[in-house]
Amino acid sequence: MHVRSEIQFSAIPIWVVDSGISGKAIKLYLALNPHLGGEDVFLGRGAMADRLGWSTKKVERAMDELVACGAIGEFRKGK
Repeated sequence: MHVRSEIQFSAIPIWVVDSGISGKAIKLYLALNPHLGGEDVFLGRGAMADRLGWSTKKVERAMDELVACGAIGEFRKGK
């Protein structure tokens, strides 16, 4: 039997919640949060879609909201 003793959680700044973004965008932010920490992080949309059980298009729409409100930056490969 595997017992996990470590509690993992994500937090979200109030200004992000109050920015008017959708619940899906908030859920994506919470899923991304453990990977954020002041350094550039490159996560594939496909990997996030698998983790959340969404289509990649749904991830892209939620990510666009997060970029638009300033919660995350976006860097595309090759640019």
